[in-house]
Amino acid sequence: MPDNFLKSFVPMMEAAVHQRNPCLQEWWRIILYIQEHIAQPGDRAVLSLAVIKRQKGRAWEDRYDDFANRAYEYLHFGYRMGASEQFIKRIAWTKPNIRHDAFRDMNSHELSLARRAKKGENEVDQAYDARMKTEGEFWVHQEALFNHTSKRMPIESLRDIPCYSEDECHFVRVMVEAIVDMEGEKDGNVHQIDTVKKTSKGVIQHLAWVLMQEAKLAQAGKPCIAPFCTSFHLKDYESFWDRWDDMTALFRSSKAAVANLLITPYFKRFACDPRSELQRKESNADNNATKARKTRDGQMALVAQASGAGAANYQ
Repeated sequence: MPDNFLKSFVPMMEAAVHQRNPCLQEWWRIILYIQEHIAQPGDRAVLSLAVIKRQKGRAWEDRYDDFANRAYEYLHFGYRMGASEQFIKRIAWTKPNIRHDAFRDMNSHELSLARRAKKGENEVDQAYDARMKTEGEFWVHQEALFNHTSKRMPIESLRDIPCYSEDECHFVRVMVEAIVDMEGEKDGNVHQIDTVKKTSKGVIQHLAWVLMQEAKLAQAGKPCIAPFCTSFHLKDYESFWDRWDDMTALFRSSKAAVANLLITPYFKRFACDPRSELQRKESNADNNATKARKTRDGQMALVAQASGAGAANYQ
């Protein structure tokens, strides 16, 4: 890819926003159209820009050919690098009205960054309205949501975020030591503690590095998570050291927390083996119903017993 395309496309899109370029809406329609059709189904072979333009008669007017050529080179390079999502997200904020489109019809509690203790109070309209019509458009919306949970951090709190391998390895070693520490009383059931004890050092070190990456993002104010995710709160720390100290204290004391790191994310579980997950949910529901019935029957028996004893005493 010619260097000038890679170096100039992003600044061109950013300049268009600042200049309120009236073509920006059409530019984005072209970007998303090219991204959607850049590779043919099946073998995923890359299509030429001319072929893409003729896919549905004429995808854009000839006066936009120069822009389409620039967009194609940018998106083609991203596709070849296996980084199409990152390339789209790099310019996502330049899409007109993206915040309005991404947040439209969402509840206030789903956008709140404060700790929330309750869900929405009322049922809402959930009818499908096709607001995201391509994968590229989904990436743009996702980036807008991630940006919503990001915040500008004081420069002082960023100074000790590790960037050299020696520093990173030190933090990772401290975390590994916290994870494997089994001295004293630990939070977690027998199964969770046993799971941690039987986890290899290679896996534990991998977990520590993942925690390192997440801690660096959190300290930089970029947690990369949607605001509607439950149990999320980005707490401010004056330094990376302070954040890491609290994290190591968590995993040193709670082996239940360590065991949680080994659980497959639900999106992955449901996509990879949905039938087994449905059976698991149904089985859990049956077990919970059985427990609830036994508890209810036990309570009723106690009430009946107490009533009988009271009547006997009265006589």
